[in-house]
Amino acid sequence: MNSLAAGQTDFRCPTSGSASLVSGSNSAKLTNANISSLIPQGLVGEALLVTVTSPIQDAVTFPDASIWFSNGTADLSNYQVFDVGYPVNMLPTFGRAKFNPEAAQVFLLLGYSTREMLRENLINPVENLPTKITGYKVDKSLTLHVASSAGWTSSAIVPMRVRVYGDFLDATDLEEFLGYPYDGTIQWDVPPTEAFTATHEWPGLGTLDGWTNGPGGTSQTGVKVNRRIVYAYNAKAAASGARYVLSDSNSVRGNTGNVSSADTVNGISSVYDPGEALQNSKDAVLYDRAGFNLYTAGQQAYVAWSVGGQLTPQETDQGKFVTANSNNLAYGNETTTGGGNGTQVVTLANVDALGRVLMHRNNVAPVFQSVSGTIAAGDASFAAAGTKVEVA
Repeated sequence: MNSLAAGQTDFRCPTSGSASLVSGSNSAKLTNANISSLIPQGLVGEALLVTVTSPIQDAVTFPDASIWFSNGTADLSNYQVFDVGYPVNMLPTFGRAKFNPEAAQVFLLLGYSTREMLRENLINPVENLPTKITGYKVDKSLTLHVASSAGWTSSAIVPMRVRVYGDFLDATDLEEFLGYPYDGTIQWDVPPTEAFTATHEWPGLGTLDGWTNGPGGTSQTGVKVNRRIVYAYNAKAAASGARYVLSDSNSVRGNTGNVSSADTVNGISSVYDPGEALQNSKDAVLYDRAGFNLYTAGQQAYVAWSVGGQLTPQETDQGKFVTANSNNLAYGNETTTGGGNGTQVVTLANVDALGRVLMHRNNVAPVFQSVSGTIAAGDASFAAAGTKVEVA
């Protein structure tokens, strides 16, 4: 798409043909007149990987942007929102992605192939199988949503391009699954948190009608398993020496108005808030990737999880020490300071670089603390990806 007005949100990719959305002074266009997100009759789809070419307005302007999807009529923004502005692209294309083995940085997958995981499970049991196969289970259509607080015009020298990779399966492909065991057991034990156990059932496994009952599907009942991906910026200035909780929720010791994003219209608090208030819930979240950025040269901070008000990791009393120029949690362009426009993008690091925390029967939020000087609003960001399990 080659234009998106400031504040434009919820621009929907059409199921077929070309489209132009106009709402007041806001407008957006699609450049590909043949785009289609409809699933062909007799097939189902599984979306596993998304890549984005971020928009560039001109040689020095890199607009902010956020995307999410709807699966059929189900809006998935409560599970995944992606920061895809040029300097911080969470979903780089194959040519721009750079991997750091020390931080175990890889593409940010929606899930592994169900077909391949079920085959693997037949030979070598796959631990926590439902949490591995959380790709979108699509049986009708996949809809793209875009938001930008700054926007960009049709003169953008690089328009945004979104590509979704995955599988199409027909009835014969799904019948193959009937011969494979499906173990829906989920067991997470990350001390000192109370261990979490649940069982995901998949009614209709091996049939077209039962496809969306699987992990990542919109028709799950009982225990639901979905990929959880979130990002947020500090909406307020963070004073030196004071803890800043990246959450609007008082339940996790945050404050209303702490979180901001590229989306200035749609449910910022609920959609972009990385805090999890699960002390009185049966649900659980386990992140496998995490990232934290500082965007101004010279900035220094401690970053940690606040678990019921207690900080972890205890690398220091305040958490993990990072700087704008030395930070193995950094994601996006190799140069994250000064609106960096490097040629390669690093993805979210393995969460162990920050600290693995099981969010179950507790309240958890990311927190950072400036070491010297105020960190201005929008000068720090946090992102995480993992699995959310909801227990009815």
